[in-house]
Amino acid sequence: MKKKRYKIKKLSSIRGIKTVVGFTYKLATLVLAGVALALPATGAGRDAAGYDKQTPQEVAGTREIRNADGTYRIRADDNTLSRPRQASKLIQLRRAPPFDPLTGVHLTLPQRLTSPAPDLYRRDTANVVDAYIIQFHTQALPAYQRALQAAGVEIVTALPPNAVVGLMDKTTRAAIESRPFVRATVDYLPAYKLQQGLENRIAAAGADLQTYSIMSVSKSHRAALVRFTESIGGIVLKGDPAQTQRAALATSVNDGSRFSAKLNAAQLLQVSRRPETLFIDLRGEESEDLGQVREREEFDYIEQVAGYCGRGVGIEVYDRGFRLSHQELVNKSILVRSPAASGSGGLNHGTEIAGILYADGIAMSSGLLRCAARPIVFSRFSAFPGNNRPTESQLRGHLAELVDPAGDYRAVVQTSSTDYSTTTNYTTWSAEYDEVLFELDLVKLQSQSNTGNRNSRPAAWAKNVVAVGGFDTNNTVERSDDSWGSASIGPAADNRIKPDLSGQYGGIRTIDDASNTAYRNFGGTSGATPTVAGAFGIMFEMWADGVFAGGPGQNRDVFDARPHAATAKALMIHSAYRYAFSGGDNANMSRVHQGWGAPDLRNLYDTARDNGWRLPILVDEQDVLTPGGTNSYALNVDGSQPLKATLVYRDLRGNPAAAIHRINDLSLKVTSPAGTVYWGNNGLRNGNWSTPGGSSNTIDTVENVFIQTPAAGTWSIEVLGDDIVLDGHPPTATTDAVYALVASGGSAGPAINRAPRVNAGVNQTVVLPNAATLNGEVSDDGLPEGAGITTAWSRVSGPGTVNFGNAAAVDTSASASVAGTYVLRLSADDTELSASDDIQITFVDAGTPVVLEAEDFENGLGNWRNVSTGDDEDWTRDAGGTASNRTGPDSGNNGSQWYTYLETSDGRGAFNAGDTAILEGPSVGGAARTLSFFYHMYGSDMGTLNVDVYSDGAWDEGVWSISGQQQNDNDAAYTPVSIDLGSFSGPLRVRFRAVADGGFRGDMAIDDIEITGLN
Repeated sequence: MKKKRYKIKKLSSIRGIKTVVGFTYKLATLVLAGVALALPATGAGRDAAGYDKQTPQEVAGTREIRNADGTYRIRADDNTLSRPRQASKLIQLRRAPPFDPLTGVHLTLPQRLTSPAPDLYRRDTANVVDAYIIQFHTQALPAYQRALQAAGVEIVTALPPNAVVGLMDKTTRAAIESRPFVRATVDYLPAYKLQQGLENRIAAAGADLQTYSIMSVSKSHRAALVRFTESIGGIVLKGDPAQTQRAALATSVNDGSRFSAKLNAAQLLQVSRRPETLFIDLRGEESEDLGQVREREEFDYIEQVAGYCGRGVGIEVYDRGFRLSHQELVNKSILVRSPAASGSGGLNHGTEIAGILYADGIAMSSGLLRCAARPIVFSRFSAFPGNNRPTESQLRGHLAELVDPAGDYRAVVQTSSTDYSTTTNYTTWSAEYDEVLFELDLVKLQSQSNTGNRNSRPAAWAKNVVAVGGFDTNNTVERSDDSWGSASIGPAADNRIKPDLSGQYGGIRTIDDASNTAYRNFGGTSGATPTVAGAFGIMFEMWADGVFAGGPGQNRDVFDARPHAATAKALMIHSAYRYAFSGGDNANMSRVHQGWGAPDLRNLYDTARDNGWRLPILVDEQDVLTPGGTNSYALNVDGSQPLKATLVYRDLRGNPAAAIHRINDLSLKVTSPAGTVYWGNNGLRNGNWSTPGGSSNTIDTVENVFIQTPAAGTWSIEVLGDDIVLDGHPPTATTDAVYALVASGGSAGPAINRAPRVNAGVNQTVVLPNAATLNGEVSDDGLPEGAGITTAWSRVSGPGTVNFGNAAAVDTSASASVAGTYVLRLSADDTELSASDDIQITFVDAGTPVVLEAEDFENGLGNWRNVSTGDDEDWTRDAGGTASNRTGPDSGNNGSQWYTYLETSDGRGAFNAGDTAILEGPSVGGAARTLSFFYHMYGSDMGTLNVDVYSDGAWDEGVWSISGQQQNDNDAAYTPVSIDLGSFSGPLRVRFRAVADGGFRGDMAIDDIEITGLN
């Protein structure tokens, strides 16, 4: 069915909630490891549970209803109510038992200190801005987060089930005490930020250096935390020069939240107490895991029936070293991304894996992807034989280069059987993989390891990675005698199901690095992982050829036509061969031993073929889900085959300090024709078939419902946005999420009508008598059939009347009778469901100055940029104090958080006299313009701040200038400046040009830039 389109840019282009309300709390006392902490207590007008006594209660203007029984519901964007959810009173952290911050419970860390270290259990009073846990009564709805951000809180991550971590100063914390949606605020203590056992290193106060992996609260805070770490003598590990990324990849792409540093005990304590620090763990040492596969995973079948052997597929082996001169590889045109390791021990791992995937088949079975268009190898160990230590990986830039559409690689899969030391925890390394893979949309496979227990590679615990376990085959291709042996297993620390998939653990004949004609048997999850990666490669080739889009023969480019990573993962899990078991996690082939099973390419291919070269339901991240919303699908079932539904979604980086590592919570719900409900993963830890009832899964980002003998009739498959607290779909302007959904076992049922999606546009300021130009966006799913959709603009509020050029048109104009601020609403109706969105238009009288450009740096540099030529250094956006003593501000102007400044420390800033940094603004039109801003210039080595203006094709330098120290302390107020730009005509640009005087005490700052004038 063709969808109706009415000035549609994207189906998912919608706007969010616009409500601001307040909260209150009082203080109680909590004791942690013998140290008293001030925490919130029950407030006036609240019951013992901390809920407002008036129930049920809808917080005025918000989308939340709280009930007396402790449940709550929220309003979705189509104004329907979500299902009731049980509110949680507990904060759940990795380092402490779940606790209610409104009660005086005693918390103890899992490991007692060998000697006192009280600084671990209290915030650093020297931090003007610090990190706090903010707990909500229900969940961290986007409207509540925006209200806190407007009050000066910078929210940096979620802390499920109902909290966030935010940065704020004491004034801001006091200012938000009257907000009713916040239940409590809690210090985010240094002790919560440390891997278990590191508190004893701090208490011992040793001078020896250890290598730590440090994660900042966000990517934007990494630079400040690196600077601080270096300022206290920490040794920050840099990337290997051999891995330097191409210039086309900007630094902002390469840098993530994590870095590694060598620290002594005192430095470790100092870093743990910084507000920019999210979590710290020991980095560990880098190490690797060590002709039935083709038949077992049905590679032979797929090649014989359809001819698929990896044509067009780009896949990288990310491993140790490679003998590319081997006779099985020498003719493969392999792309080498780093110097291949050489010397004894340098080749004995990556070579075998390259053979599994790429071998020509001269004296062994051909590689699983023998026709791969872009076979790629990358050696993490690039310094053999002289240096046997791994270097710090530039993970973000490395993966960004792999998926660069204009680059040489255009890869769809990376397989890795090497990683840092095994652990049972979700670490900073796990979190960095989630952060990068959420943004870059690449299928990354990681070997689980070979410990025979839950100790696994940290990357395998990441949510967005495909973790691979292993099973023993008893040297046969039959499944009946397979069993688990020594592969590492799950579940993850937060009880998520891991591994995701499993592969053949031993007896894989492949090439050997002993000579150019040597072969050997290979195994471990190191061998299992590339076999699963090969299956992904074939699946990508099938997708590009049209197997799931109407029929083979389309021959599309594999990279350009590829599904999203979550969809690829869902397809492989959905079609996998699952070993029968019973008895829960302790069974030999339990869910946490085999994961969701082993790849079965034949099943995947045949399922599509038998459904007319389509899958009954296949959602490739095109359906958007808003907080509290539900997307519904129908499946007509005749009962002749099992019903299967698989939900996978990419999730944002988790917090290693938290006990729950998912951020957003999407839930899978399947309902029979008789009304029996099956929740995602319910019963699947005990066997291969789902059990009815139970409750929604709140920890996994992979959810399945498998029903062996479904009743005939129409089944409902729903995806629920139960807890969407951070933006899982950045292309849209609001907080929402997307997902992959695969369902089979019937035919697609009648489409389910959804409300139109409406975006009224951006707020405007218009000079009378001019009219405002309204450019709305409306999208619809085309249901009900033939009904059409009507749209209408209306005035919601304002001091006068509003006349619309055509109130029924999405794109139109609006004129006002008098000056003032008006709220206008765009509504859409499909005859069954309706939706609307509001826009604010401010009409001003002619001659009234309006804001033409404004930047407060609270959300980045905005339209301002550091120039790439003509200066020596860059202006840096920062929060809190600068890294050097007795220079720079403590905060932004007027107590705000963010500002931009010139760093003047030796080696990382404008330390030398004459060093220059230029920050340039956008082109601004209008007339009679005025520039205003605030500066802070504290420090004995303060240089000169200049304002230059570009007009009529040339820069006028020194329109305004000031030199030397102007403030006398870090916390001194900023100085306001107003500059008349009325003498300049036509469009102009403004730049701030800082010139250093020489020395490290010269950190000048600017904030709250504004250009006003007549429009």
